[in-house]
Amino acid sequence: RTYYPIWRQATKLFERLPPEGRDLYRQTYEAEAAARLREIMPSGDLSALRDLFRTYAGLSIWPAIGAELTAQLLDQGQYADAIETIQVLNAAQSHMPPERCMQLVAALGSLGHWQAAREHLDRLSATEAMQQPPWPERLAALRAWVAEAAASAGQAGNDATNLSPAFGAGLWWEALEPAGDNGACEDDLGMAEAITLSRRLPLQTAVLDGDTLVTRMRGTIWAFDALTLRPQWHVEEFARAVTPAERFDSLFVTSATIFGLGGQAEGLSADANALLCDALRHALTTGNGLVFTIEATAPGSSEDDDFGVARFGGMDYAPPPNELVARDLATGNVVWRRGSDPTDALYGVSFQDVPIVVRDRLCVPLLRAGELHLCLLSPSDGATVAEVEIVGPPTYFTRAGGRCQLVSDESTVFVATGNGVVAALSSGDLSWKWATTYPSTLAARRSAGWWPPPQASREVGIDRPLLTGELLVLAPVDAASIFALERTTGRQRWRIQRRTDVSLVGATNSGVLLAGNSLTHVDANDGATVLWRTVPLGISGRPAVCENRIFVPTRDGVVTVDGHTGKILCEPGLGEIREPNQCANTPPPSGGALSPGLFSRHLSAANLVVAADAVFAISPNCLVKFPDIAAARKSCAELLAMDPGDERARYA
Repeated sequence: RTYYPIWRQATKLFERLPPEGRDLYRQTYEAEAAARLREIMPSGDLSALRDLFRTYAGLSIWPAIGAELTAQLLDQGQYADAIETIQVLNAAQSHMPPERCMQLVAALGSLGHWQAAREHLDRLSATEAMQQPPWPERLAALRAWVAEAAASAGQAGNDATNLSPAFGAGLWWEALEPAGDNGACEDDLGMAEAITLSRRLPLQTAVLDGDTLVTRMRGTIWAFDALTLRPQWHVEEFARAVTPAERFDSLFVTSATIFGLGGQAEGLSADANALLCDALRHALTTGNGLVFTIEATAPGSSEDDDFGVARFGGMDYAPPPNELVARDLATGNVVWRRGSDPTDALYGVSFQDVPIVVRDRLCVPLLRAGELHLCLLSPSDGATVAEVEIVGPPTYFTRAGGRCQLVSDESTVFVATGNGVVAALSSGDLSWKWATTYPSTLAARRSAGWWPPPQASREVGIDRPLLTGELLVLAPVDAASIFALERTTGRQRWRIQRRTDVSLVGATNSGVLLAGNSLTHVDANDGATVLWRTVPLGISGRPAVCENRIFVPTRDGVVTVDGHTGKILCEPGLGEIREPNQCANTPPPSGGALSPGLFSRHLSAANLVVAADAVFAISPNCLVKFPDIAAARKSCAELLAMDPGDERARYA
């Protein structure tokens, strides 16, 4: 079920009035609305125009107000808000004028939704109104703009990318040495076995920001030069001491795990469990020249965990507090911290995900007194700009995180709470646009009695929401299905049952990618039509999508799949590397060229990241770069042409 703000509900209720009521409403407010529109138009006050549009729905002048608002939004580059305005108008009117449809095409094209823009153009050209002057000329000009813009963006419908990474040849790698005792760490082959046993994909990630690649592993944050793979800096995270209450709580954690309630995967080592289940220990993001992570804080009150009684479903579990840390991307030095100082307004809260950058602000979810809040922060100093409540008690969150996930477009922040609710809020002021509820497995945790413990449904891996076209595709940890919602309305487009071994891993221009033992491409329009499915691959990490190619990590190496047909384009086996340094004609960085044994070991549990001229594989113990040789040489040549003494280009 989807819920809307009052102004959208009022728009729907107006249509239910009898004709006499609608006429009386128009007679009363028509002149007032027209006068306010004439007053606002010269100044171009977008906020006042938006309030006018939301207040006077149903008047004869309301479509004109909407047209002016849409034009102003397009002029100011707020294309997602323009699309939302057009869809509100279309929902209240049976006929869409040609000029409004052309505005919709322009907004979709400006956001890069070329397929949707072409579909609207085709429908528009088939209408009778477009056959009368001057519409044919305008339609031709709009179609030419869409084609040109799509071609320049590499989305013209043809294969616009020629990235050809040298898998198995000329590899560069750097070892990720843990800060603590190496003996407690799983090697990559052991992690591959854990992935097979738990049917979850690993959580380690790498973020490419300009020329810097940042990753986070086992309490250490690393930064590398993406061109040369030279280490730039590494720092240890802030640690958190364990309180006596938390040591006592570990008894309940262990008991809960036995009964399937603890969020951990059974039969695995502590290191493997952390790499598969502990999202907050591996999540990181970058923006505004900073690296953002969620790290541990100083010891908190024993009331934070309440002795773990909630593990059995009788009470809400309060995760221990943590802190948000911002470090300089160039040096790794701490710029600011939130949640570490007792005088901080965010002291004692539990951040549930790393922040995302929306416009010129940071948006981060946090748990305060059992309520999930969304907070806007200033990137320069972390100061709080705005804070709103999203979900109130009863809620369920864990110390490992991963339940609450954020994703955003140009104007909207989408929050998958992991507690049966998906919400959409404006990225400017956090005013809510819609909220949709879905069947949640948390209902099984709400047991009236303390014993026996509830038999909760098994929750699967942690997958971030995806934005593809006009859809928001989600696979929440507390849902037994994968479903798609319309971005602007929150209405469900489709829902499919989710097997425990299926992960939501990506999207193409035409569909959604699901990974299990094989890679499946389903139609984004209905979620049920299988466009193609690969042969079993033994996927052991998160694939990376690069236009018409999909790079899939397996236990034997990286497989390249055609994004249109699902055919395997390249499957480099270990037999392609006959000698340890067969392709290492020049001394590589400190790690070296991978030998056959290292090639297998360091790709057996890796997640992939695509760059313009390379594919990076990040495993629990190693970072590997697969360069596109021709593209890399071209990049180096361009750098040397600008500066013959460029040390980085000469080294690469």
